[in-house]
Amino acid sequence: MLQGLKKGDALTDITSSIEYFVVDSQLVDGCIALLDRSSREPKFWPLHEVYEGISQQRIKLHRADTAFVPVHAHDSPAFLQRLNWATKCLRQVLDTTDELGMSFDRAFHLVRDEHRGQPFPTRSSMYRFKARHLAGLPVLKGDKNKGCRKARYQLEVYELITQHAPLYCSPHSRWQMPAFVRFINQQARDKGYIEATQSVSLRHVRDTLKQQGYIDTGSYRMERKNVAAARSMGARRIHTTYPFERVEMDGVHLPFLVQTDHGVSSNIWCVHAIEVKTGMVLGWKLVVGSPSENDGLDCIQSMLFSKKTAFRLLGLNYSFDIYGTPGLIVFDNGAEGKGERMEKLLLLGIDTEHCPARHPHKKPYIERLNRSLKTALETLPGCTRMDGIDGKRTMAAERETPLSLLEIEQFMVRWYYEQWGNQTLERHQYTDPECGVTPMERWKYFTETSGHVMPIPVTQDEWRKVTLVRSQRKLSSKTGITYEGLSYKGSNLPHLLQRFHEAPVSVYADPRDYRFIYVDDGSQLVELAEEFVHSDSPAFTLEQCKVQRKALREQLKPGEASQFERDIWSQSLQTTTRKTPEKTAQRNRTTAKKHKESQAIQRAIAKPLKASSLLGESVNKVHDATMTFDNLPTFDVVDRRNEGGKA
Repeated sequence: MLQGLKKGDALTDITSSIEYFVVDSQLVDGCIALLDRSSREPKFWPLHEVYEGISQQRIKLHRADTAFVPVHAHDSPAFLQRLNWATKCLRQVLDTTDELGMSFDRAFHLVRDEHRGQPFPTRSSMYRFKARHLAGLPVLKGDKNKGCRKARYQLEVYELITQHAPLYCSPHSRWQMPAFVRFINQQARDKGYIEATQSVSLRHVRDTLKQQGYIDTGSYRMERKNVAAARSMGARRIHTTYPFERVEMDGVHLPFLVQTDHGVSSNIWCVHAIEVKTGMVLGWKLVVGSPSENDGLDCIQSMLFSKKTAFRLLGLNYSFDIYGTPGLIVFDNGAEGKGERMEKLLLLGIDTEHCPARHPHKKPYIERLNRSLKTALETLPGCTRMDGIDGKRTMAAERETPLSLLEIEQFMVRWYYEQWGNQTLERHQYTDPECGVTPMERWKYFTETSGHVMPIPVTQDEWRKVTLVRSQRKLSSKTGITYEGLSYKGSNLPHLLQRFHEAPVSVYADPRDYRFIYVDDGSQLVELAEEFVHSDSPAFTLEQCKVQRKALREQLKPGEASQFERDIWSQSLQTTTRKTPEKTAQRNRTTAKKHKESQAIQRAIAKPLKASSLLGESVNKVHDATMTFDNLPTFDVVDRRNEGGKA
């Protein structure tokens, strides 16, 4: 499902709110012809700037026949399975059309005959699939774009088919589809699920089996070890018509001892991908340890988005930038190409295909790249490869100074685009040599000379919605969003509160990076940061962060009580009796007045005045005068041990 700009598409510049119409899909000197809707003036905009704007969400694309609800918004495994099945069936018919040079209708009947007894789309459905495929759209619109329909049968009929599905969809089953359908009908009549005159059709049984995941029922009826071989085709030359039609991806072990930040390792892998039509390397990911689904997704991400930052971090300065959306990615059975998130790539218009075990001819281009990469780098220090055999000179490599991980990646990327990109390939000499005989020549031909329109890149938000973990969380004005025991806030929180006001929202989280989550506000994904994250915080996984937070809480648990706490508790347990107190307000005023007087006396004692410095000579006169204290009143003597009583 390749999507390129076509005549009639509308583009909206978000920053200036200007709308453009695509006048012609053919490029003129690398520019696309547009019409300004407001001024009615033509404009020629460089295609790479348009695609970069779409990728960074500065430009919004509007297409007349696009479904109201995009396919990536269908959070349904059943829809994903149906879409995968329909796409693969269509690809088989299109491949047969190209290989045998026949019409689409004849190719359909030929492929359908090969799948006799198995689920396969009807002729009218296949033509609809083809029309949507040529329009650059997914072959299915999805249930969210359909009207409401009542179920044809009771729910018990669907449960009955699901319950007995293993009778038919199991290895060495004795049941055939017609007998299985008659059995379902008889069981439904006996249980009263349908009337005596009613019958469940064979088509309905097949559709129900598809909904339960039995897309290719024939594969379920064979032994597991025979499925790959039975579904594979004979050796043939893989033919592509345009760039990004087919991309092959694989993980290759690099025969090197490499110095990492944490020590020397010989378990170094590279997950990389090659574009078949041009032969250019689209993406890569260097991994310490065995690759996983996360590493495969990182490699695909490097295919889809600009590599300028990656080149700059490696100290490389290239004038070209190679990225785009592939129509088909071919994997083997490695861990880097498996997982639930890999299956969701179809929601972005990226079809996936897994080669059977021990079938390297199913992806010959990436296998050739693997061998050439090892051969080109085998003279570097620390390489264990000798005479084409990995590990043959391990003992000698142990005595050499190994290269760092960054140095290996620099040499590897330089070889991709300086050596391999300018190397004459034999297959290019015999297949469309006018397009170029090196990968770089072919890339420039299709992007600059021929006027071919490259597929539209996916946006960052679309990528996150497919590859991140989605869940529902409630928005709070106090704690922000709580996810896995962590609170996420940030400068975007007021915007979300104003829009949703503590309502449940869709949250997308990366299990490998606890620092951020993304909230869908209806038009874009808004980023929120974990409340204790700072600029130097490592990007720990959620599990690592939870373990660390738990360890900190264990350290903060109170231990043995201190002497101060023991004294507080001891005094608190003593019981004392007092006289009936006076009113609280009067008591407080009296106490405050006496306290202020006492404070005044204490201040005077602490800082006595020198009389001579204030009164001068008049002090001496006062002292010379005769003074008597006979008329002064006497003071009461207070016994404080008797609670203020007089002595």
